[in-house]
Amino acid sequence: MAHDPGRARKPLNTVFLGPIHTFHKPSGEIEDDQFWYEPALQRDTTLLQLDAKATKSLKTAAKIRAMLRRHAYREAIENAFVRYARAMDSVDHDMTIQKLWSLLEFLTDTGLATYDTTIRRVRFLYADERFTGQVLEHLRRYRNRSVHGGHSGGDAESEVYQVKRYVDVMLRYHLTNQPKFSSMGQACEMLDLPVDATQLKRRLGLTLDAMRFRKVSR
Repeated sequence: MAHDPGRARKPLNTVFLGPIHTFHKPSGEIEDDQFWYEPALQRDTTLLQLDAKATKSLKTAAKIRAMLRRHAYREAIENAFVRYARAMDSVDHDMTIQKLWSLLEFLTDTGLATYDTTIRRVRFLYADERFTGQVLEHLRRYRNRSVHGGHSGGDAESEVYQVKRYVDVMLRYHLTNQPKFSSMGQACEMLDLPVDATQLKRRLGLTLDAMRFRKVSR
């Protein structure tokens, strides 16, 4: 997806904050005549028309809120959604990539582990895990050049949507929480398992042997 240098970049979000913020009561009535002005935000904005597509999005949002209310690690996922929205508010796609990659590290519970942990855990969710790993390695290098060297390829539109796609998959994995995990760390432990069926069966056999050896009841 090539970027036309003559065309202004826009945030990935369709709905985002405008340059002027006013204060309102819960009823919607304006609180006073004061307002906040944010010059860094995009000024070329239009009001959102709540058409049928937007109505569908609102229904999806309501469904997600219902899922979050009974989620085992609700606070972490709510935090992830906030970071997700904020990352895509920026017109600077390199900054969006940095924030989305940081969110990807959060969703894979990478912590102080090396970058290959992030990539390995995302790869687990894809059938073509080798290709996925190659794409993620490219995105990691792009992100590192942007962070550490201030380098930009000048056309980050393709990369920003690729990173977003992987974040989307990780968010969906944690939101559905299937099978049921009690924490994000536990959910990410499964992503460290081999993807090969033979290796998984061997790992299962060793685990059962260890349980019998230790006389652990199932």
